[in-house]
Amino acid sequence: MLEFSQFMLRALELAAKGKGAVEPNPMVGALVIHNHAIVSEAYHRQYGSAHAERLAIEQIPANIPRNECLLLVTLEPCAHYGKTPPCADFIIQSNIPRVIIASEDPNPLVRGKGIQKLLSAGIEVRCGLLETQARQLNASFYSMHAQKRPFVTLKWAESADGFMASVNAHLQPQKVKITGPETDQWVHQLRARHQAILVGKKTVLTDNPQLTVRLAEGFNPLRLIWATELQPSPELFIFNNAAKTHLLLNGTGHSDAHKTFLNTFNPSVKELLEVIYQLNIHSVLVEGGKRVLESFIKEPCYDRIVKLVNTQLYLGKGVRAPEFNTSSPSFILGQDRIFDVKI
Repeated sequence: MLEFSQFMLRALELAAKGKGAVEPNPMVGALVIHNHAIVSEAYHRQYGSAHAERLAIEQIPANIPRNECLLLVTLEPCAHYGKTPPCADFIIQSNIPRVIIASEDPNPLVRGKGIQKLLSAGIEVRCGLLETQARQLNASFYSMHAQKRPFVTLKWAESADGFMASVNAHLQPQKVKITGPETDQWVHQLRARHQAILVGKKTVLTDNPQLTVRLAEGFNPLRLIWATELQPSPELFIFNNAAKTHLLLNGTGHSDAHKTFLNTFNPSVKELLEVIYQLNIHSVLVEGGKRVLESFIKEPCYDRIVKLVNTQLYLGKGVRAPEFNTSSPSFILGQDRIFDVKI
């Protein structure tokens, strides 16, 4: 099976092209091999559209017998009806005799069932080729199904003396620019790799953030706002049409497409994440503010922490950044040190 590693690497490369367009589905790539050569390739392009396996098989040239082909796919073919028919059924109907799969699907609706369906039809199936790389590609998808919550990244920027915001004459938090342009671009890339981005009401009112991807290529994440109440206002960027916004509201009320009530006035982070999980979101970038970040750290409920430190900026006073001990930076961008810690 190892002789097909380079082909599977290509399939993983293809799968990654679906980032930001296929969520909450996983990224999947597929290749069809005939006489040790690629004759067709595809990837899942858009949520709700045809899956990679079907697209790759449909693109096999007419002069190549399907019963002589090998299908490589980065994730176990689905065996249930969702937005599209089961891929396992289509593979069987297409007379593909051999299938190599990088990783089993963690989704309980699929896990092991797609493989078993192929085996029952007499198809030779091998699983586990470059499994580690395949799981890394869809880390948030695996985390969601394993922990029944989304993959959580906490991110904040702070000055050299440990402040994440300044204060005005009345000691009220005041927005301050901390990171440089290189870091800003990297952060927008980070945003594009998450399905949703979450902040609290105080951050919305103090910073009036856009929470979109503007300095890098990629799709805008869903904007999640955690608050007790927040009235829509045209002056707040989160209510513009640049991206979708969903309110997560403490208390009880009527939930709809734009807001979800948490059914308690003092929800834990775990309860919050359970609601986000039910919204079919499998990766969240938490950008603030201080109380929101510290609540995630305290429980704890996070998988990755990104701390950005401007080594040349000293504020002297302000809002203290969350305390999280780090050693050496992962890398440096301009005058900013980037601490990227995966738990």
